[in-house]
Amino acid sequence: EILIDEPIVVQTTFKGYPVQYADAPDRYFKQLKQLSRLNLKITRVDTDNIKQAYKVVDEAKKIGAHVIGVRVAYEEDYQAVRDWLKEDPHNRAILFHSSGYSPGYRLFEEFPSQTSFGDPHPVFV
Repeated sequence: EILIDEPIVVQTTFKGYPVQYADAPDRYFKQLKQLSRLNLKITRVDTDNIKQAYKVVDEAKKIGAHVIGVRVAYEEDYQAVRDWLKEDPHNRAILFHSSGYSPGYRLFEEFPSQTSFGDPHPVFV
């Protein structure tokens, strides 16, 4: 569950393979914002290399956001997001291009009430 006025920090990139999949959170929320016509409070974090989920977590901490959109494919990403989820039960991570990788899958298993995926039919509250 994400409140309409809740700040959301999303990962993006302008790099090619293998970093290119880090733009999925940004693409999802851009489309969601456009299609819903809601004024979602999106903060984008550019990652220019793999294993940089920590940048998204750092920005969420900096602005006090409890929702991130991020790709978790590497152990370093897992550790950064896991630690952030452990800090506060209100912290939630929407994972993109992650479930096919052990680090991302583990987050779904370990934090079932704090993780989700890019739902094609979101409900707004």
